[in-house]
Amino acid sequence: MVAGPESLADALADAAGVCVLVDGLGPWIATAMYRAGASGDSAAGLARVREELLVELDIAVQSMRSAGAAIVVAEQAGDGVLPGDPMSRAWLDVLGEATQRIADRAERVELVVAGRALMIAGQVDSGPVADLRRHGDKRRAAGGCRPRGERARRRAAVMAARSAERRS
Repeated sequence: MVAGPESLADALADAAGVCVLVDGLGPWIATAMYRAGASGDSAAGLARVREELLVELDIAVQSMRSAGAAIVVAEQAGDGVLPGDPMSRAWLDVLGEATQRIADRAERVELVVAGRALMIAGQVDSGPVADLRRHGDKRRAAGGCRPRGERARRRAAVMAARSAERRS
């Protein structure tokens, strides 16, 4: 593991032929905004920092293309309560746009929910990359739910019957 420099593009510059993990896009954006002096007091200042960050991100994405593989971990922007202060909203906006820009150029995009990867775009590889998707839970299909056994079906039937009795 290597902690990158301030510039994400600089951190990825020597990535040719190796697997790169950018964990996490959100903290990098927040740190870059802080270092650039962004504050919620100035809409013009936030806009300037936003543009600088997105230019930096575009350069970083170009560097990712030369990597053997690049995995970018990003928070899911916009799925929660929207922040009340301008600085946090600006961070959320930049994170959302940065994630979209990376996803638009990616060969594959996955959303991980409850430890399960859901394919958004692209295809699951076979071979070494597919081996990385194994997690030891033999009862679960990739991206799917646990198959229901006979015992689970009987329990569900008993619960449904009890529920029907209570309603009548």
